[in-house]
Amino acid sequence: LSRKIAFDGIVNAVTGEKMPEPVFIKPDLSDMYCDFEGDYLPVNGRSATVKVQSDEAYEGSNAVLCTGRTANWNGISFDVSRFAGQTIEIQAMIKTEDTEVKLSADIDGVWPNITTVKSNGEWMEVSGVYSIPKNLSGLSLYFETDDVADIYLDNLSVTLVGLDEGFEESTNIAS
Repeated sequence: LSRKIAFDGIVNAVTGEKMPEPVFIKPDLSDMYCDFEGDYLPVNGRSATVKVQSDEAYEGSNAVLCTGRTANWNGISFDVSRFAGQTIEIQAMIKTEDTEVKLSADIDGVWPNITTVKSNGEWMEVSGVYSIPKNLSGLSLYFETDDVADIYLDNLSVTLVGLDEGFEESTNIAS
C-alpha cells in the first residue's frame, strides 16, 4: 500500500515539479545457502508437503522432508528469480528411496532438466550448472524423482558462477 513512483509522476505532471533521478538498485547476486538449522526456509512443496524435521539429516540436526507426493514431478521447489540472466551452480544433499533424482527448472510450461542422478537410498550430492534466461520475471528450480517416495534435502546452496552484465545487448540501460 505504499506510494509508487508512477503516482509521483502523475502528481509532478500536474504540479510541474521535476521527477527525481532514478535510483539504481543493485541486484542481490549473493550466494544462497541453507542447512535448515535456523528459521530460514527457502523451499516450498511442489504439489507436496515440505517441513523441517530432525529425524534424518545429512549434517547437523535438521533437514527438509517432502511427503505426500502423488506424482513423480511433485517435490521440493526453490526460487532463483534474483539470478535471472546469470549462470548458477546448485548443490544439495538428497536422500530418497526412489532410484533417480532430477533437478529441473519450471519455465512457463516447459521443464528443462538440469541434472539427473541415480539414487541408492543413501545421502548423495545432486549438483548442476544452469544459465537462467534473462527475460523471466520469476523462476523456480525443483527436485523430483522417478516415483513418489519421500525426499530429504539438506545443505542447499546456489552460487553465482558466471556474471553476465549484459552490456552487449541493445536492450540494456547503457545503450
